[in-house]
Amino acid sequence: PDAWAWAGIAKWGWGLAAAARALASSGEIDASRLYVMGHSRRGKAALWAAAHEDAIRGVWAHQSGTLGQALSRSTEGESVTAITTFFPHWFPPDTSTFQERE
Repeated sequence: PDAWAWAGIAKWGWGLAAAARALASSGEIDASRLYVMGHSRRGKAALWAAAHEDAIRGVWAHQSGTLGQALSRSTEGESVTAITTFFPHWFPPDTSTFQERE
């Protein structure tokens, strides 16, 4: 499997996108107002899901931080090195090549 496609964030995002697709096609909700949300790593997953699923109309990515909604070009806050060192399973292995390159 492609490492970029199947790291933790992508897996969680895929599940969220699948749920959104099911809801949108169920006829039980107003699909034109289908938003997803998540906090922290789930916020990253919500962003990933919305990038790949047209049924998702918007995202509330609460505190999705580094490699999420926040810019990863600053020396402030959590670094790319920290997040890919402490949570390597969230991202594809190649993500670590961006360490110390904010």
